[in-house]
Amino acid sequence: MGNPTTNSRLSRDLIVVLITALAVFISSAFAITIALKELSNMSNSVHNIAGKQAKANSSHIKKKIEPIPTVKPITLLPRTIDKFLTAAYHDVPGSNGRAAEAIYDPDNINYQIVTPLSTYVKVSYHGSNSKAKDEIIRTLETRFPKDRGTLIVDDREAYTGYSNDYGGLLIGWAYNGFAIKTIVSYTNVVPSDPKQSLDKVGDTISLKIKRYIENKDSGKGDTAQ
Repeated sequence: MGNPTTNSRLSRDLIVVLITALAVFISSAFAITIALKELSNMSNSVHNIAGKQAKANSSHIKKKIEPIPTVKPITLLPRTIDKFLTAAYHDVPGSNGRAAEAIYDPDNINYQIVTPLSTYVKVSYHGSNSKAKDEIIRTLETRFPKDRGTLIVDDREAYTGYSNDYGGLLIGWAYNGFAIKTIVSYTNVVPSDPKQSLDKVGDTISLKIKRYIENKDSGKGDTAQ
């Protein structure tokens, strides 16, 4: 028979070994679980970053490429117009050289004092006449939806419409990929018969702008007659 004291000591030692082994196992299992969780998080993070990067790259690839104007838009606007006062004349801010605008006020005292109005002209390049026409139609639909129609400015078809309160008139046409928009509007109050003055000034300035644009001898700084 073995020595009871020795057997008892071996049993205690075995228990210690087993407890130590179990602790190591539990600790290892916990560490592995944490490691797997962190690995999963890292994988998800990398996946998300890759997804965002791919999306960013896709957006960059799909970024709209704006057409380059065949001529500088500002050269299509006269610096001065006979019987009008130029209140503004410059490239449209933020257009990257694809649009220009000007404000011309009639020098007639009736349109300065009695029923003051102003004319705004914008030329913007869209790459084709069909796209330029679409731009004009969108402006008519959103801002000048009343009594829409067409008229002939010299030999060119133009699209027209009035604002909801009849305080403004748009006459627009396409030319070599440019959208030409002339907008006549009252600056104070809308008179009882608003169309009369809007039509008269709108027809006059549209004709002057159209002839200036299509006159090969016109150039930046010239006066439209």
